[in-house]
Amino acid sequence: MSGGAPTEIDPGEGGAFSCFGGMIHGRTIECVTDERLVQAWRVKVREPGVYSNARFQLQPEGAGAKVIFDRAGFPQGQAEHLGVGWRQNYWEPLAAYL
Repeated sequence: MSGGAPTEIDPGEGGAFSCFGGMIHGRTIECVTDERLVQAWRVKVREPGVYSNARFQLQPEGAGAKVIFDRAGFPQGQAEHLGVGWRQNYWEPLAAYL
């Protein structure tokens, strides 16, 4: 899903992650197996200490699950730009993979 760019993930709570060759990095805040993942994300070019939160919640639906995604705390005025990036870099590759 990362288009071949280096990705590293420490799966435990408090663990660090980076993707797209270190362009994005952060820490896992909460990880509840089969339920929820909450992470603090930071884009390399942002001011130090500026993070946003990404929350992935799994909700049972029929024989599978539905992913509910929330993000908060991103810099003002970047919602549209980030929405396009999430769609192109995460959701579309994930849909193609599945």
